[in-house]
Amino acid sequence: MDELNSSQVVGEAINLKKRDFRFSSSVIFLLGGEYRRLTPENLVWFSIIDYRSVDLGFRLNIALENKGFLSLKLRMSRRYDSRTTIFSPEGRLYQVEYAIEAIGNAGTAIGILSKDGVVLVGEKRVTSKLLQTSKTTEKMYKIDDHVACAVAGIMSDANILINTARVQAQRYTYAYQEPMPVEQLVQSLCDTKQGYTQFGGLRPFGVSFLFAGWDKNFGFQLYMSDPSGNYAGWKAAAIGANNQAAQSMLKQDYKEEITREEAVQLALKVLSKTMDSTSLTSEKLELAEVFHSPSGKVKYEVCSPESLSKLLVKYGVTQPVTEAS
Repeated sequence: MDELNSSQVVGEAINLKKRDFRFSSSVIFLLGGEYRRLTPENLVWFSIIDYRSVDLGFRLNIALENKGFLSLKLRMSRRYDSRTTIFSPEGRLYQVEYAIEAIGNAGTAIGILSKDGVVLVGEKRVTSKLLQTSKTTEKMYKIDDHVACAVAGIMSDANILINTARVQAQRYTYAYQEPMPVEQLVQSLCDTKQGYTQFGGLRPFGVSFLFAGWDKNFGFQLYMSDPSGNYAGWKAAAIGANNQAAQSMLKQDYKEEITREEAVQLALKVLSKTMDSTSLTSEKLELAEVFHSPSGKVKYEVCSPESLSKLLVKYGVTQPVTEAS
């Protein structure tokens, strides 16, 4: 069987030295301390190695100009990486994993379920001092009178899903004359998110949610969902940057029958120790709660910056500001 000559092979080398690689009537390359001649017989052998880990610190990409086996192999590997509808040989959907990784760059959000309510705390990242302060919340959103959520990820994606959830909740209330159960609302929204991982031409939503709410079936509830469409109920959960460290602290300090006030204290404590910022101030935080008002109705309340500053001082998270004499 004839050897492949250099005109049939396209080679791309990075940081390549002449002594490591040369073209002749056929391609010769050094791998594992041994020279190999690229022939049709060892082409299959070469295709089963990881071409990204070639010895001597250089990277060699080989692609055949004709429809050869190795060319097909490289095209298939790129297909796994760029399409959401195709599983890799390891059974992974890379684009979904990339969407989950994108959430790790967003501000942290923490949710804690207590016996008398649900607490949501989020980190606001101020990118510039020239940016006008928003009068509305950036991390907390009300979906219905009995459901709210905290967001981490791409906010434009979050706005689409939040509007979808609001429409679904109102349609249910209009049809059945009662609030939509919290888990049913979460499941409906996650079905939408999952659909974007199953059809070609779409990308996953790069956002995770913490849903806090109350209904007559299960009382106060806290759910977390990710871009894959998975969701689960939690007693305490964290999403966004440094979520693993926050989750570890919550697992260590959370206790059953925790009150709403204790949940606020725990959430602020965890966020202060996991935030990248050196100081914790009310301008960098948002705090919201879902609880029962004295009249018995479910209430969603966002803490004002003034009240939040007092809470930070009260729980020893930050030092009080003293006026210069």
